[in-house]
Formats: sequence, C-alpha cells, structure tokens
Amino acid sequence: FDILIARAPKFPEAHLYRARALQQQGNMKKALAGYSQAIRLRKKYAQAYYLRALLYEKMFLEDEARKDIAKAYRLKPKNKKVLAKAKALGVVK
Repeated sequence: FDILIARAPKFPEAHLYRARALQQQGNMKKALAGYSQAIRLRKKYAQAYYLRALLYEKMFLEDEARKDIAKAYRLKPKNKKVLAKAKALGVVK
C-alpha cells in the first residue's frame, strides 16, 4: 500500500486498505490516521466512517464511535452492517 500511496496519495481507497492492514497488525494509532486520511480525501466515504467507528469502539472511545457511525448511517442508511452498528451504539432505534 505504501507504494500505491506514494504514487497516488489522493486515492482514498489506498489509505483505507492500508489502515485495515495496520489495524489487523495491531497498530491502532496508524490505522486511525489512515482512516482519517481517507475521510479527508473523500468527505462522504461511508465505509471509512464505519471502519473508523469500529476502531474507536475497540479503543473504548464511544463518543467518537457514535459520531462516526452516525455519519456512516446518514450516508448509507440501507447498509445492513452500518444499521446494525448504529442500533448497537444507540444512534438509531
């Protein structure tokens, strides 16, 4: 992913996929930065908001998780995973 990002730094998917890989390796801080960069590059990136919400939840940052899942839900209200997490976090009923 680093090579792809070096060649196309404004490609939000590259930042998202690198963030997912970093999260799987246990590097939560860098993963968080990657999700945030993907969101900066694409303001309406529901998947990035959703994945960052999951990471915030793992980091026990519930308020941040709720904010991100609320944004993901506004962008993709029919997405089953987003809806389930929004309900679980009390964002929607």
